[in-house]
Amino acid sequence: MMISTPMEEFLNSAEQQLSGLFSCAKNAHEFQANCEKLEQFIANSHDVLHAPNPLPFQEISRFKSLLRKLTTIERVAKNNAALIGDMPDYVDQSLSGLR
Repeated sequence: MMISTPMEEFLNSAEQQLSGLFSCAKNAHEFQANCEKLEQFIANSHDVLHAPNPLPFQEISRFKSLLRKLTTIERVAKNNAALIGDMPDYVDQSLSGLR
C-alpha cells in the first residue's frame, strides 16, 4: 500500500476542484462559487505549498499541469468578462442598425 504525501493529497483535491470549474464554466454563479472554493482551498494549503521537501518528478509534472489549467481558466474567465462588458455597446450598435 502506497502512502500518499501531503502534496499528492493537495494535487488530487486541486485537480478535482479544477474539473468542477471546467464543468460549470457556462454557469456564472456556480463558476464563481467554485472559484472561491478553490481560492480558499489554496489559501488553506499554505503549509503544503511551502514545505521544504523536494518534490518527486511526478508531483512536479502534476503541479505544472495544474498551473497550466489554472492559466487556461483565468484566460477563459477574462475573455468571458470582456464579452459581457462589451455586450451593451454591441446591442446598442445592433439596435441602431435596425432603426
